[in-house]
Amino acid sequence: MVNPMFIPYWGGTEKVIYEIGRRLSSDFEITVLTTKMKGTPKEEEIEGMRVLRTNALILNKLPHPLPPPYPIAPKKVKLLGDEAKRHRVVHFHNRFYYNPIDFLLVKKLRRELVLTLHNARPEGIDPITDFLGTAYDDTVGRIIMETCDHITAVSRDTLITTVPEELRYKARVIYNGVDEKRFNPKVDGSEAREYLGLTDEVMILSVARLVEQKGMKYLIEAMKGLDAKLVILGRGPKEKSLKKRVKKLGIEENVIFVTERIPEDMLPKMYAASDIFALPSLYEPFGLVAVEAMASGKPVVVSRIGGLKEIVTPEVGFLVEPRDPADMASKLALLLSSPELRKKMGKEARKRVEENFTWDKIVKDYKSFYEEVLE
Repeated sequence: MVNPMFIPYWGGTEKVIYEIGRRLSSDFEITVLTTKMKGTPKEEEIEGMRVLRTNALILNKLPHPLPPPYPIAPKKVKLLGDEAKRHRVVHFHNRFYYNPIDFLLVKKLRRELVLTLHNARPEGIDPITDFLGTAYDDTVGRIIMETCDHITAVSRDTLITTVPEELRYKARVIYNGVDEKRFNPKVDGSEAREYLGLTDEVMILSVARLVEQKGMKYLIEAMKGLDAKLVILGRGPKEKSLKKRVKKLGIEENVIFVTERIPEDMLPKMYAASDIFALPSLYEPFGLVAVEAMASGKPVVVSRIGGLKEIVTPEVGFLVEPRDPADMASKLALLLSSPELRKKMGKEARKRVEENFTWDKIVKDYKSFYEEVLE
């Protein structure tokens, strides 16, 4: 498994590699090739996975639209070549960081070359991101996808919008998953409510990086006139502008920003403390936070985009038009007015996760996939 970052950095892709790898380590010999962060060893074993880290300069400030952190690792090619010789399958998890030379090296060694698309073709984010992302996928990204033997995507929308039609014969969908034991309706949310200074108020939760593509300003607009507390958990460059918007709308009393790092065990309690989960994204290849909320037994109100269209059904929540605060407000108001509907949808949400999005289910899909690739 090849990815620019790995734990202790906990991004979405890193969580996927960790959850897949540790569950498959008894069936396969797994090595994770990644970047050495400060304080991490060059080699170690993590839950049955061998983790190799290459020295790198990690850039934490980048011009828009490049997302940090971005490692510059001159020796990664040599390490990739050495490790590719030892393994039958080389599975890349990020097309935007690695380049065609990395993929061609693996191809030359006659190893099975797999790419997972964790990000869809950029559309609807902002003009610069859309233009540069599309240009990349039409040039470098296309060469990479042509070079690969197999492609997986985290949603059907990601596959259709990103993989050229003539290459889809070697592509398939394998969704991301959630730890349904960690996120479940039995978690006690009282500690989180105390942390937030809430008592019996109805709470709407949103978990997201504070960047343009998450559309948080539209959720804030939707809160005007709603009798509830909105908790926004996340940090990012849009924090100041979002707080200014809250102040301009005069709803400071109803919006709480949690931008500090919270302990890992607090996140499930945040979901448990909430009554409704909302995600107003403009771009969402999968939507893991929505699945975490559903696993916690919460109804969801999310944008009708990307992987969210495949995750959220009418039984578990509402799909709303992106960039439409009125649509978001009307669906939130409907849930706010009916505790019975919230309870019913939350129960169905939990059921949908148990049937479709647990890591045990997803890992079975990956195991079958790897066995097919090896054959």
